[in-house]
Amino acid sequence: MWQYQGHHVRKYTQKWYNVHMDSYQKTIPQLYTYLSTNENGLPETEVTKRQLSIGKNVIHIEKDVSFLKLVLHQFNNYLAWLLIFIAAFAFFSGFYFHLNEQIIDGTIITIIVVLNVFIGAYQDYKSEKTAQLLKSVLKNEAIVMRHGVRYTVNAEELVPGDIIFLEEGDKIPADCRLVASNELKINESMLTGESTHVFKDIRTLKKTLPLAERKNMVYMNTYVVNGSATCVVIGTGKQTEIGTIAQSFEGTDAPSPFVDEVDSASKKITYVAIALILIVLGIFFVKGNDWISIFMIGSALVIGSIPEGLPAIVTFSLAIGSLRLAKKHVLVKTKSLLETLGSVDVLCTDKTGTLTENMMTVKKLFFEMQEHTSVDELSPLSYTMFTNCALLVNEAKDTVKGLHGEAEDIALIQFFQTLGVDIRKVKAAHDTISFAPFSSERKYASSLNTIDGKYINFRKGAPEIILEECDTIIEHGKIKKISKKDRTTILAALKQCSDNALRSIAFSYAPTSHNAKKAKEQDHHTFIGFVGIYDAPKEGVQKTIKAMYNAGIEVKMITGDNVYTATAIAKECGFQHIEAVTWEELKNLSPTALQEKVNTCNVFARMSPEFKLKIVEALQETGRRVAITGDGVNDVPALKKAEVGIAMGKKGTDIAKEAADLILLDDNLFSILAGIKEGRTIFSNVRKIINYLLTANIAEVFVVFLGSMFGVTPFLAIQLLWVNFVTDIAPAMALGSDPSHKDIMKKKPTGKHEKLINKKITLLTIFIGLKKVIIMFGLFFVIYRTTNNLELAQTVSFTWLVFSHFVRIASIRFDEHMPIFSNPYVNWAITIPVILQIIIIYTPLSLFFQVVPLSLAMWGIILITVVAAVLLAKVITAIIDAHIPLEESDY
Repeated sequence: MWQYQGHHVRKYTQKWYNVHMDSYQKTIPQLYTYLSTNENGLPETEVTKRQLSIGKNVIHIEKDVSFLKLVLHQFNNYLAWLLIFIAAFAFFSGFYFHLNEQIIDGTIITIIVVLNVFIGAYQDYKSEKTAQLLKSVLKNEAIVMRHGVRYTVNAEELVPGDIIFLEEGDKIPADCRLVASNELKINESMLTGESTHVFKDIRTLKKTLPLAERKNMVYMNTYVVNGSATCVVIGTGKQTEIGTIAQSFEGTDAPSPFVDEVDSASKKITYVAIALILIVLGIFFVKGNDWISIFMIGSALVIGSIPEGLPAIVTFSLAIGSLRLAKKHVLVKTKSLLETLGSVDVLCTDKTGTLTENMMTVKKLFFEMQEHTSVDELSPLSYTMFTNCALLVNEAKDTVKGLHGEAEDIALIQFFQTLGVDIRKVKAAHDTISFAPFSSERKYASSLNTIDGKYINFRKGAPEIILEECDTIIEHGKIKKISKKDRTTILAALKQCSDNALRSIAFSYAPTSHNAKKAKEQDHHTFIGFVGIYDAPKEGVQKTIKAMYNAGIEVKMITGDNVYTATAIAKECGFQHIEAVTWEELKNLSPTALQEKVNTCNVFARMSPEFKLKIVEALQETGRRVAITGDGVNDVPALKKAEVGIAMGKKGTDIAKEAADLILLDDNLFSILAGIKEGRTIFSNVRKIINYLLTANIAEVFVVFLGSMFGVTPFLAIQLLWVNFVTDIAPAMALGSDPSHKDIMKKKPTGKHEKLINKKITLLTIFIGLKKVIIMFGLFFVIYRTTNNLELAQTVSFTWLVFSHFVRIASIRFDEHMPIFSNPYVNWAITIPVILQIIIIYTPLSLFFQVVPLSLAMWGIILITVVAAVLLAKVITAIIDAHIPLEESDY
């Protein structure tokens, strides 16, 4: 009996574990009895009870993001502790030596620490919430029978005793015992470590067997690679095989190469900055400065010059980009993918359902050696065999939500429905002995049925294959030997069909003996005829293909259709310079010849999913960055191998979605374009952030270095800390949210080995930084010498430094032709600090920062020199652009 009360749960769990362990040894009736279920499934009331008792069918439970934990996490940063140490030191020295300025410094630093912690925690909170939202978009589903009604549910809702249905490509949602199976093969490698696919059947096993030998069981998180099955759920959540061995931790994204590169660059800059700072401190020490001021200025330089927040800002930008794409029906499984997506230069795409609507209609009939406009023109024998073959070799299901299955199967059923044929009556009149689903190797499906006590083998599939295995044909209502001329006529009709972008499906049959127990056994078949089915290109696909070409992305179609149909569809979709090739032409080529061929051709016909992998590898060998679409089990190797694997959200199998990097929730090719655009935008924005931070921060160290040589201090420690606070994190984050500039999809993709910090960024850092040092120190030195007022000179250089940072942001955005007010976050990130800077100068806060009010003349000097710095930066940028190839200066 099932126990539902709280104090019975532990007892129930142990009892359930025992039946779970030996389910493969029990008969189906025994399991049904134990689980209080049957072939019609559980009633909803019972499902609810079991869900309350057992919980969700999940192994790891997502925990809510705790803002407090994120706040505490901010203290994992060594710079946060350095700030705390500096504040503590300032308070200690201030109270111990009665130095009021040190107490003020300690207070300001404490405020900065608190604000930094909460800003960082908020940034992490937004990133975590974004990640949770993206995870919630993709849910594993299961087809379940409950109380005699078949429908789709979230796999988390499954309970022991549920009856579920599995099809090729499904990710198995729970541990199950097979009730019925049809040529079922399972990939159990994640449990057993064996890559060989395992055949399954429903026979009860008597011996005690290891997991790998339990042929009547299927397990959670393994995959159906062939066939179909009906199962009864015996274990969910942690009461599954995978649940018992799962580690109690939440998975996280692997470190991004993109973020790693930024982190590496940050460390290099840190080493240079620290070396300079040590030299500065050494000079101060030699000149006899007190050790308190030496410590404070050194600490401030460390904090101000090191871009410690850069990796976090990049991660935040990637998270925001992922969220923006989710709103455009693109699910990015790994944030680091976005950088790669922006550099893709070739897209390999399926035809059906990606380029075309996948809503097929029968447009042409070819039977008895001629084309027909209506089935009324067919002989009774042709019509009967066509009807039987089209409907019996058909896996489409008529559910409460309509027809469900392959588009070709649905098209055939809809065709006969318009003729008034009772589909269920036809199927009920012919018992199915066995059925072999369509196979990409055989290229046809087949069914062994009984008609009036006789066995007949029906086949439906690729016309060339079907025709090749036929030695007779129906003509004028009679069966005759098929001649060479007949074959030529049929092939010519097929080519005409293909030239008109029609997909052909052929039919054949063969009476067989009662000893033939399998639908796929070879027989001498009779050719019935073929139909031409039209699948129109999706609306807007021509515009999308054109946009891909304009963005420097080559589009290649890989399809199982024949070369004529594929070429015709490619023309309708707007492919340029079409060059088609078939699997037969590629299979025996040398690696070098294959690489050359896949680069020059853009239509690949009669391809098996397995050959997709070879195409991807050949393209990669020539330095291409490949994105590829896929939806089936056999697409998985290619999806994993490509730089970007793209699965379809609607028609894609679970295993394809698992292997892919990116999922198109609307199955729309245009969404890929949106993803590529977002990837390029993020790459561009991160380069802007790096450009800004490097050219801004490192100059501060050199100015203080020059000051130390002349025995003066251009900035106080508290001023440097304030500059770091208002000009680093918030403006950089705002830059990371910049929209795409108008020409971003007219540029070529970044090269495969293109670095974030390229030659242009390096030269800009050096020369613009040097320009900034000269102007800033020159301004300080001139004012100090002419007025002999150190506080005034420090106030001017302090204010100039803040303003120059923000003008640099505007300059960088102007270089990319970004409208001034196109990003409100940038506007606020500049406006608020400028207002705060003015408040500091003209209010009592000036005592804290040790600044003095500025006259209009001083403001005029600041503005003139800032404008001069901008103009000089433009000249430097133009010179660098003129001497660096375009691909190295693009950002």
